[in-house]
Amino acid sequence: GELLALENNKLSFTEKDITKAAVRLASALAKKHGSKDGVFVTLIYGQDVTEAEAQAIQQAIQDKLGENAEIALINGGQ
Repeated sequence: GELLALENNKLSFTEKDITKAAVRLASALAKKHGSKDGVFVTLIYGQDVTEAEAQAIQQAIQDKLGENAEIALINGGQ
C-alpha cells in the first residue's frame, strides 16, 4: 500500500517506501520550520516497524538534514 504523509492534517504526498517518505517529510518540514540553529525531529514508530528499521530511518534523516539536526526515536508501541 501507499503511505500518506500529512502536514498540518493535510495530505502532503504519498510514497510506497517508508524511509523515503520519512526523509522527504522531515526535510520539507525542516525547511519550513527549522532555524539556522538547527531542527529537532521526533520519530515515533509502532509494532509494524522493528527497532533496526526505525534506527535506519533515523540515520537516513540525519544524513539528509546534517549535523544541526537532532533526531529523537520513540517506540510508541502501537
